[in-house]
Amino acid sequence: MMNSIPSLTQWVESKRWFPKRLAGQVPTVQVLDHSDHWWLVELDYEGACLQVPLAEGKEALFNGQLVKDGCADPNFLKAWLQKVAKSGGLFPSQPELVDEAYTDWMQALGGAKVLTGEQSNTSVLVPARRWPVIIKFFRVLYGGEQPEVSLPLALTKAGFEGVPQVRAISQITRNNEVITDSVASDYVHRAEDGFVFFTQAAKAGDSLSKEAFELGRISAQMHSLLERHFGSTLKDIDASNRLRASYERAAAAYPPITQINLPIADLPKLSAPVCRVHGDFHLGQTLHSATGWSIIDFEGEPLRPLSERLEPDMPERDIAGMLRSFDYARATGGASQQWEQIHRKAFLEGYSSVRQFHQEALQILEIDKALYEVAYEAQHRPTWVHVPLGGLKRLLG
Repeated sequence: MMNSIPSLTQWVESKRWFPKRLAGQVPTVQVLDHSDHWWLVELDYEGACLQVPLAEGKEALFNGQLVKDGCADPNFLKAWLQKVAKSGGLFPSQPELVDEAYTDWMQALGGAKVLTGEQSNTSVLVPARRWPVIIKFFRVLYGGEQPEVSLPLALTKAGFEGVPQVRAISQITRNNEVITDSVASDYVHRAEDGFVFFTQAAKAGDSLSKEAFELGRISAQMHSLLERHFGSTLKDIDASNRLRASYERAAAAYPPITQINLPIADLPKLSAPVCRVHGDFHLGQTLHSATGWSIIDFEGEPLRPLSERLEPDMPERDIAGMLRSFDYARATGGASQQWEQIHRKAFLEGYSSVRQFHQEALQILEIDKALYEVAYEAQHRPTWVHVPLGGLKRLLG
């Protein structure tokens, strides 16, 4: 029986959160902490470090012990909570509530469960009575600023109600560098994934223009507050070179795209303000509940190096990602182009009610996003390549 159970490295490579670029490499394995029932293991793939909590189970074999993923294991979570509280990372914005929060969470650890759908990390719901939270365990560990922490903290400090409040931060220090390994944020009660919310409406042919307007308004508020907190600068945009590079990547993945004429040479050089942005903004990064919209997952595109994700960018890139997401909701739900246009228009009107956007930059970035999607779909979901292709043709008029 033991021969049929995968080794730890084999098991890790089968997980959705495992970076495929590391497949086949042999990592250095180090146990960072442990008890009789759980282990906190680090796998070092020549500088790319993965965090792997383990608990007693039957999924993999590690050091002669049968183990499973330990992120939601009550014994591991108890040790995690004790460590966070001892380090001062619990309720960083309201230290007067630490003792109450500690007791509230400790009593709920037995009901913790891993949430499905997470890809690059693992999220665990702790259904505490007073302060239910979602703990996100980062699988790939980076030193320095973690945008999933710094951006929501900045927004919360500014009074923004459209982001779940950060309730706990867990960090380690290695080689004089601080690494954030996990973060806990408020659980949004009875919330629905934004993409599912709009897809169901598309399926039924229902209009959610009011909700799209409100989503645009709160997105603009987010950008304004990030700009105020982190500052902004003007940046020259070489639209021709940017789109040429994206077009070449799309053509390499999907050669028929060369039949579409992209007027790259005619594009003007633009100058637009850049600031810190969400970085991977689409309907799936939002939650809709009775209290309105919440924006989540501020890590940025997980395949990009952290240094790039921390760089200022144009808010129009976030807007472009959201507009393309409405196209996917339409296609998934089988709605008409008119349905998509109604919701695009409502979102942009909501955004414009708070702050203006650069129309030319938005058009260029939406074309750029569609080209990225063509390459992605051709490589990963070929039957979906028609969605960004159709969007690209409409954008080009």
